[in-house]
Amino acid sequence: MIAGAVAIAIGTVAAAIADPAHGARHTAVVAFYVVALAVAYVLVLQSLARVARAGVRSGPGVELPSRGGGPGVYPPPR
Repeated sequence: MIAGAVAIAIGTVAAAIADPAHGARHTAVVAFYVVALAVAYVLVLQSLARVARAGVRSGPGVELPSRGGGPGVYPPPR
């Protein structure tokens, strides 16, 4: 939240310096992009961070193997 607020403030100041006549429009564009990046982080990057790593047996994003074995295992070999 703090980084987003700082990005909006800096973007607003830079836009007002570059084109003072359209400052409100530039502020809205900067705020939209900051919010879009925050939403993308929450929806995409955090779900990718929960993917199981090698050696993990349980936890979020980990599918445990079925108890009966895979296809073609039953009946067991003799």
